[in-house]
Amino acid sequence: MYGQTEASPRMSYLKWIKFSEKSESIGRLVSISDIVIGKYTTIVEESMSAGKKIIFYDNENYLSSLDFPLNKINVIERNIKGLENRINNIINGNYDPSNQIKNFVNKYFFNHPNNSGFNLIKETIKKTLIQ
Repeated sequence: MYGQTEASPRMSYLKWIKFSEKSESIGRLVSISDIVIGKYTTIVEESMSAGKKIIFYDNENYLSSLDFPLNKINVIERNIKGLENRINNIINGNYDPSNQIKNFVNKYFFNHPNNSGFNLIKETIKKTLIQ
């Protein structure tokens, strides 16, 4: 892990847990995690939708080169110093002070009273294509 030396006074770990090589193992690991840090993968997005604190680490600027909805909210770090600062903010209880991430998750991931998540995505795609 990057920054482990600097963060070691504030880090803890769990006893070794052996996960099988089955694909559902990552879901079990995420379910016991407080924070998920990763490159762009659906696991990080799924973790976000499940209410986990997440950070996309994008040191190659891949995400910023795309028209990616998550570029509009504060979940992407592009360098190690930013990642360290973000982790410190999370440790100090300052993950989403403006509710920007929470609002994004509510808009794109949760079911709405009159619409399922699938229909919401479908309607968003239709609106985008019609423009």
